Amino acid sequence: MVSIKNNKNEERDLTRWNMRRRDVEAFYYERCYISKTPVHYHIDFYEIYLFLEGDVTYHVHSENYKLTYGDLLLIPPGTLHWPEIHSVQDSYKRMFLWINPEYLKSISSAKTNLFDCFSENQTKIRLSGQEVLRHKELLLLLSNLDDESYGHDLLRKAYLTEIMVNINLAGKNATGLKSENTRLKSIVEYIDENIPDRALCLEKIAEEFFLSKSTLSRTFSKGMGINLHQYITKKRLNLAREKLLEGITPSKVIELVGYGDYSAFYRAFVKEFGVMPSKIRDM
Repeated sequence: MVSIKNNKNEERDLTRWNMRRRDVEAFYYERCYISKTPVHYHIDFYEIYLFLEGDVTYHVHSENYKLTYGDLLLIPPGTLHWPEIHSVQDSYKRMFLWINPEYLKSISSAKTNLFDCFSENQTKIRLSGQEVLRHKELLLLLSNLDDESYGHDLLRKAYLTEIMVNINLAGKNATGLKSENTRLKSIVEYIDENIPDRALCLEKIAEEFFLSKSTLSRTFSKGMGINLHQYITKKRLNLAREKLLEGITPSKVIELVGYGDYSAFYRAFVKEFGVMPSKIRDM
């Protein structure tokens, strides 16, 4: 039986969005958020979320799921997500796994690509009872590893390898569960495909889907947790960051992500990432 390490910094960690390690991190929480969890995304790592207990609907991009025991969520970098907690009185038990893409690549092989589960257009997998128990055990072993202990590096790799192989197998044997809001999903897909269009706005999208601006605004905000303008801005900035990291110049990037004014792009980028566009590759 693996014991759960007491996390003295749990309250602070509940709203921590960045990795401290460069390989993998695992967490187990039983507490509820005191305030509403903001819509957020992780810039450069994968998140795997295992739901164990509580009254929660989880939103991942344009999809929302009423969670039950054993539901596993696969969240790639740059994907907006947040939990909608229906009862703060109920225990809210969940586990997280954060994985650096380079580390996951290093333990994959020519015959076994451990990224497959993220590329199958499958956000949610429902694990069997036995799979949940093993997954939980491995996550706890991973979270309790001491960097000073003998063999910690090999054990970390072994635990993560088994976790990822099991998840990929479970994903291949499941059909996945579909989103509860197909219209919202279509709207989000349209926005994502047209991010480079400077004219992309509430009015244009409303016309595309034969909706009033007020109906579109209300539907989007309710389903996504942020308003449509905020979503477009976040998508453009995240795409801009990717292009800058590829070595494309800031002046060219603004054309690719739908910004017509560099000063507006500069201010928004610095506000979102805390660094100038020209310095993002130095981080």
